[in-house]
Amino acid sequence: MDARRLVRSLCSTATLGGGALAVGVLAGVLSCGGGSEVVIGPEGGTVSAHGFTLIVPEGALSVERTITIAKSENDLGRRDFSQVGTAVVIEPTDLQFKIPAVIQVDDASDAEDPAVLHGIEDRVSAFIPVESGSQAQAHIIRLGDFALAEAGDLLGEFAAPELAIDPTSLSDMQTHTGSLTMNFTPDTANPFSDIVLTAYDMAGAYNRPLNDNSDNSTHCGFSIDNVSGGAVTAGCVSGLISSSIQLNSSSIEFDVSPFLIDKVDTPVAVLVGVGSGDFVTNIGYFGFKTGPCFKETCSGRGMCVESGGSASCMCNDGYAPGEEPLSCACVPQCDGKQCGDDGCGGSCAPGCSGEDVCNSETFQCETPEPMTTGPDPTTEDPTTEDPTTEDPTTEDPTTSTTDPTTEDPTTDGSTTDPTTGGMTDTDSDSDTDTGSTT
Repeated sequence: MDARRLVRSLCSTATLGGGALAVGVLAGVLSCGGGSEVVIGPEGGTVSAHGFTLIVPEGALSVERTITIAKSENDLGRRDFSQVGTAVVIEPTDLQFKIPAVIQVDDASDAEDPAVLHGIEDRVSAFIPVESGSQAQAHIIRLGDFALAEAGDLLGEFAAPELAIDPTSLSDMQTHTGSLTMNFTPDTANPFSDIVLTAYDMAGAYNRPLNDNSDNSTHCGFSIDNVSGGAVTAGCVSGLISSSIQLNSSSIEFDVSPFLIDKVDTPVAVLVGVGSGDFVTNIGYFGFKTGPCFKETCSGRGMCVESGGSASCMCNDGYAPGEEPLSCACVPQCDGKQCGDDGCGGSCAPGCSGEDVCNSETFQCETPEPMTTGPDPTTEDPTTEDPTTEDPTTEDPTTSTTDPTTEDPTTDGSTTDPTTGGMTDTDSDSDTDTGSTT
């Protein structure tokens, strides 16, 4: 068995006075609950080294992970936040906690106004810590580089809503439902600001990401809407920003509403940060929940209402709560009807049988009148035809208009001269040049 497995075996079985029995191996590089490399699983645990302690709560991890603390050569100081002492790197840096862990500076007395710096890749965040005696603590959901710093000026401040430093002690006044309006005054030296909103599942109530769909590389849990005093120039397109805002006035007001975040009936803590370039100052937390009516449309036929912490549908006229939860179903309108449209895409019962038809105005079944295909023989009176009306005497043969004496057989254009006995053709031998005849 190698040294690492030996230490893990001893750490899992040996106890002393109810606490973990520390076992030093390789000059203290490995130890139980107090060295620079510790295996921590779903039950939680701590690892300490070089003046820093990582406290992992129960339920923050699904499986065992080996966590190490080592000194770092990086200088995390940004702007007027100056690093105090040596930084450490806590790995693995790709590890994401389901419930926020606590990074603690064991002795922050070297900083007059302490801040905790957290570096992930090329971006550094500054936390205003919760102080207890000489200790300074900050809540994190990812590992990376950490350092104590002398706090400088924040990149802006929020007039609303009220923010808390400790995400574990949010009051009812600091917890909002559905959406909220924020009023922000930026640092005058940074007219461009990234608003970073990160949802923290403090109770481990949600077995899913609240900020994005994968590795929390972008914080798209919320969107910025109805901006007054500035313009949103980007949103969740790169880095860690929720939105990038350009100001055109001394302050800006905007609404914060859910985007990728799903229904969260148990309040979550939302970390509010303001960034510029590669530096973010985390100002504080507010509580947020979407409530039982979040994304509930009642089938588009009503309105979801909340009462006593539960949701119900107030359905439109003609609709009533359906069999599915928070749905509205069409109610057939068939009172006094035997047939016809029921208003829900169906027909009223019992309907018409046989040759009966439905009256579209009264919605009653009626027997249609017989239809005829020819004339009714009972309506034709044979006496109406009077044979005497045709009088054969009305045709007078003497009224013939043809006079045999007027019929000239020579009407073909020729005439017969009785004195000559010959026929004269008026057109024959005509001299058209002299006009004389021969």
